[in-house]
Amino acid sequence: MLEFLKIVVVFTMIILLLRRKVNLGLTMLLGALFLGIMFLLPPLTILKVAAQSAVDQATVNLIIVLVLIMFLENLMRNTGTLQKMVDSLKALIGDHRLVMGILPAFVGFLPSAGGARFSAPLVDQAADGLGLTAERKSFINYWYRHLWEYTFPVYPGLILASRVLDIPIYHLIAIQFPMAVLAVLVAIPTAFRGVAGGNGRKARTNDRWRDWLDLLLGIGPISVVIILVLAFKVDLVIALVATFCALLLLHRYSAPRVVSLVREAFSFDIVLLVVGVMIFNGVLEATGAVNALPGFFSSLNIPVEFIVFALPFIVGLLTGVTIAYVGVTFPILQVLVASGTLSPSLVAFAFVSGFAGVMLSPAHLCLVLTIQHFRADFSRVYRMLILPESLIVAAAAAFYLLVKPA
Repeated sequence: MLEFLKIVVVFTMIILLLRRKVNLGLTMLLGALFLGIMFLLPPLTILKVAAQSAVDQATVNLIIVLVLIMFLENLMRNTGTLQKMVDSLKALIGDHRLVMGILPAFVGFLPSAGGARFSAPLVDQAADGLGLTAERKSFINYWYRHLWEYTFPVYPGLILASRVLDIPIYHLIAIQFPMAVLAVLVAIPTAFRGVAGGNGRKARTNDRWRDWLDLLLGIGPISVVIILVLAFKVDLVIALVATFCALLLLHRYSAPRVVSLVREAFSFDIVLLVVGVMIFNGVLEATGAVNALPGFFSSLNIPVEFIVFALPFIVGLLTGVTIAYVGVTFPILQVLVASGTLSPSLVAFAFVSGFAGVMLSPAHLCLVLTIQHFRADFSRVYRMLILPESLIVAAAAAFYLLVKPA
């Protein structure tokens, strides 16, 4: 019980700091420090964990990926590629609301941490001139970037759930496909309420092929990265470097222009943010707080359905990582269920509950990167997320209760 209360206090402190618009990276560093103090970790242990987390290969790799994404995005912007892609998509589809949803969903096929930083400039470009608030654009980018977590078979959380529960991955996809469809629908009122569908730009009847060509050229760099990573199993860093260099050669950038491009795109705040989040997760793991949660909940005399919701949700909320709540809670949930086997509907309920926690987590890199890009107010974006996430969890719960044997 005490561990759970400590976690609540730390989480509340992080939310309050973010509401006061304290730097996102600094907030996570302070959260990590406060977490270590609350769980009585020795100062040297906190420093050791922080240092190890900051230089960990995963941290360094993530920083490199995000920096390369910033470089690639800036290059595409400077060459006019982004503008042409968005304009052609508007012309061909005829509804900029669809365009704003499609662009982050397309980038969402790339299951990389912090991938919303890739799609944010695209949404920004598509929303140009529409008068949308920074918070609304943040919501659209963040939400539609994550549609595929429920069903796309290359996402680590889905793969791990399949292996842990010994359920064929196609079975999990079939169970959770309605949740992905529902995710598209429940966000529409929040994302597009009051936004007109027309965009004042029609496809050129006699030159329609030009719109298609602009679209193909625009999505080309992103498509190349996705294909290299998914189809050919190329490391994401290598794929980004290769694509970036190819574009530099294609547009004949001189060495001074490349240096200027890199300086313009680099952001120290992004580096601080990644380091802060990774240190927070490192300290969280060192405290053992997450591993203590299952024992706490199982000791309570409460319905198993509540545990199936609460455990994945809280672990997802604390870590902001899908594989964390799947890896930590799913094996335990399987033991807690009387039959020893989670029914398909209960699996869907647990997965959706955990992912709702991930989507609402201040430790979720995509959320903080999106808010940072659009310079949005954290608390306003957060409030936008609560209702649609609640509706999806409620739908998963209703489905379980509907098919539950009497």
